[in-house]
Amino acid sequence: DFGGELIRIKLQLDPDNKNEKYAIGFFETGTYLEPDVSNIMIRAVRRGDFVVDVGANVGIFTVLMAKLVGTGGLVLAVEPDTYNLSVLRANLRLNGLDNVRIVHQPLWEREEEIYFYACPDCTGSGAVWDVKLWRGNEKTRALNQPPRRFLSTTLDKEIET
Repeated sequence: DFGGELIRIKLQLDPDNKNEKYAIGFFETGTYLEPDVSNIMIRAVRRGDFVVDVGANVGIFTVLMAKLVGTGGLVLAVEPDTYNLSVLRANLRLNGLDNVRIVHQPLWEREEEIYFYACPDCTGSGAVWDVKLWRGNEKTRALNQPPRRFLSTTLDKEIET
């Protein structure tokens, strides 16, 4: 509930994806993803605000914040993972949202070339360190995909744009 207004969100989520299944579990119990985080957003984010979602993932929080800021606001969604980016874009389309600017680069302390490691075991676990080293990432280890090289960006640069 946002000032008496019900916020309706549509999401395309894959129950076979460990990361998305985690989110579905919250929705199936009638709660929002990570209720403590969601409730802070609902209390703090206002119409017309500019907010940033670093590691936007498949866009669950991005969609919520885009609904909260309304047409006069803007969400900057930073997501370097290609799979997550495709689902994020689909979820924005599904909700008819055009108040989100997507940055398909890792956010870093300075602009430089860095490596981003995708994590097929859990698409919410991509990182700038080798995720094959994490004990539970057997699929990631078996696939042994090389990291993707990116030119990182900074929050200051993206805010100026």
